[in-house]
Amino acid sequence: MVATVPPTPPRAAFPLVAVLLLAATKLIIHLLVGGRYGYHRDELYYLAGGDHLAWGYVDHPPLTPFLARLVGDVFGNSLFWLRLLPAVAGTVIVVLAALLAREFGGRTWSPVLAAFAVLVAPIFLAANALFQTVSFDQLWWVVALLLVVKLLKGADQRLWLALGIVFGVGLETKQTILLLAGGLAVGLLSAPTRAWFRAPWPWLGGAIALLIWAPNLAWQATNNWPSVEFSRNNNAAWRQETNLFESFIGQITLVGPFGLALWIAGWWFLWQAREGRYRPLAVAYAVIAAAMLAINAKYYYLGPFYPVLLAAGAVAAERWFATATAARRRVVVGVAALAAIGTLPIVPLLMPALPVQTAKDTGYLEASDDLSEQIGWPELAEAVAAVHATLPEPERATAAILTGNYGQAGAIDRYGPALDLPSAASAHNSYALWGPGRLVTADAVIVLGLSESTRVDLFDRCDLAATSRNRLGVDNEEQGRPIYVCHALRMPVGAAWERLTHYD
Repeated sequence: MVATVPPTPPRAAFPLVAVLLLAATKLIIHLLVGGRYGYHRDELYYLAGGDHLAWGYVDHPPLTPFLARLVGDVFGNSLFWLRLLPAVAGTVIVVLAALLAREFGGRTWSPVLAAFAVLVAPIFLAANALFQTVSFDQLWWVVALLLVVKLLKGADQRLWLALGIVFGVGLETKQTILLLAGGLAVGLLSAPTRAWFRAPWPWLGGAIALLIWAPNLAWQATNNWPSVEFSRNNNAAWRQETNLFESFIGQITLVGPFGLALWIAGWWFLWQAREGRYRPLAVAYAVIAAAMLAINAKYYYLGPFYPVLLAAGAVAAERWFATATAARRRVVVGVAALAAIGTLPIVPLLMPALPVQTAKDTGYLEASDDLSEQIGWPELAEAVAAVHATLPEPERATAAILTGNYGQAGAIDRYGPALDLPSAASAHNSYALWGPGRLVTADAVIVLGLSESTRVDLFDRCDLAATSRNRLGVDNEEQGRPIYVCHALRMPVGAAWERLTHYD
């Protein structure tokens, strides 16, 4: 008698409709509330960067300012259209999470669970609410990780070429994708997959990434590597404000109450998967997390790894449900439902979910720096314009505006043209490279955001002319900002600019 082998169960159909409904929900949520408050200071900065296109900037590569310029050229000055791009990026990540669950062997509902976990994860609700490098960086991480999963499952090694393209574009978005590259390298070298590096494909993929990144590297070299100084200063400031315990707790806040169990189960799934197939991913996550904790880096840099862990956790949950008793299933479903509901109270901290006055009255607005930073920029520009209008005609014709940070300068450059204001000058980050502008010839300089000691060092006389206040009385960084009119620069403009320049 010949033994018969049981047929392999047919692969369940991918729950496309349910996944697309969740993706559409993600997109609609962001589109409904995205333009509710106003520009964030970083968005104003990226828009200014789009007006000064280059292959690099002090604190980020060129892709994000290029996209800002593209949106402006096509749709004009529109916060809605600007924030459409991060919303779309986040929507794609929801779909990618479902595809990752499918790659990990998910069958009926685990892809839907993975997509939902990403949909309600605080890191993505917050990041995709703003036009910023983080949203696009997250997308490239998840795409890269999906390609790595395919390679671990035996895909053609030529897929490394596509991976090189993704990493190259990622490096033109945010250099933190180097963390992923390093973690994956350690993970792959720690497993039998180290044999891959004897073939040309990983090296060709790396060469492609380096080739795409080369223009930004050349710009960095030409400008004395300003991003290195920025990173050093920025990370030092973060370490002063945040301790290791807060960074660890931050990892929990990234996935939220609903994703916490999936995160842990997902890492274990990757670690103990059959024949160690996905163990390089578990090692990569551990290496990146350990490195970030060791240097107390910004905890949200690890955020884009979580769709992989959530997807793996969803598959683990699906398999557990297949053998669990009905009573245990009910308990788990109840806890999961409570966790999902528990996310709702924090949503107004993550995105402009409430009308602005309601957010102010309930305390949400001032409890979130990202939300409060969206308030008051038009009023700041109007206050500067009012001061500018009081200058005597000869001074007004050549007057300069000097600000202490890129948010103030970005607001002047965004709202100033309609108020007959000249472009702002600032020595903060990339604005420093764009030069002092009218400061070279100005008799009167409207100054905001500089300390008293700096004003005394730079000018013979500075007179308080106005104070900027936002319409809601929100206590943010720019509320109550004094505006001065200064005369008689004490030193050559070049020396003053060197004195003012700061990368942080």
